[in-house]
Amino acid sequence: MKVLITGITGFLAREVAARLSKSGIEVWGTSRREDLRASSHVRGTFRFDLSSAEIDKNLVEALSGFDAVIHSAHDFTEGAGENNLRATITLAEIASRSGVKKQIFVSSYSARKDAITEYGKTKFALEEYFSGKGDDIVRPGLIVGDGGLYGRIANFVSVSPVVFLINGGNGDVPVIGIADLSRALEKILGTKEKRASNLFHSKLVSLRVMAVEIARVLGKRRIFLPIPAGLIIAPLVIAQKLGIKTPIGVDNVRAFVHNQSTAIQSDLASLIGRESTLEEMTREALQ
Repeated sequence: MKVLITGITGFLAREVAARLSKSGIEVWGTSRREDLRASSHVRGTFRFDLSSAEIDKNLVEALSGFDAVIHSAHDFTEGAGENNLRATITLAEIASRSGVKKQIFVSSYSARKDAITEYGKTKFALEEYFSGKGDDIVRPGLIVGDGGLYGRIANFVSVSPVVFLINGGNGDVPVIGIADLSRALEKILGTKEKRASNLFHSKLVSLRVMAVEIARVLGKRRIFLPIPAGLIIAPLVIAQKLGIKTPIGVDNVRAFVHNQSTAIQSDLASLIGRESTLEEMTREALQ
């Protein structure tokens, strides 16, 4: 099988590419950088820039030779929602015309009709498009691995003696280990059936439990202090305007609070069988 993964330098795509490659799948990728050198897990790359929706002519010519496209590229720049929408649809249309039989859109647990963040709204709009085409959609929870939002949280816990927990850390978080996500995607790639799949551990964990587990696995003693979501928004807004990097952003907090009203069933166990435990996925992410 020959698969193209967009946004190949991103944390999710990079990890999935490595695992699919080990299973014998020929993996190619896209990147906004023309001079990107492919890793040992990726046969080669094509230029694809979400900000301009311009697609490398070599990619257009090569698409007919691919069995599947996994759409994971996303520009997180504020105000880039429309670019994400337009560019992703442009590539998907070309792939369809080129005869690509399987297209998988990597959405998010935050994608919903009443989403309050640009990220959630854009992901939901793209879900509507891919659903209308009858393509596969996957909605991962928070991906437990050595990058992305989880990686930033883990890094903060590793260096800060005091860890603030939004609303006391009592809110539920849907989590999925990067290994389980890769297994699920491989399973979906091998099936003719097209569906929307909610991919996260069947048992949600609280933010407190997740943070405590990170500290335990790292062997760190930490003080966990509760902080109301409303009090942390203003400092994060100021930090964002000043260009100061923080483990979480304003949209992360807003989505976390808003998603507490979400109640959807996980499809992970039905795809891969045994799920990794929180300890297993945490250890793998922090090793």
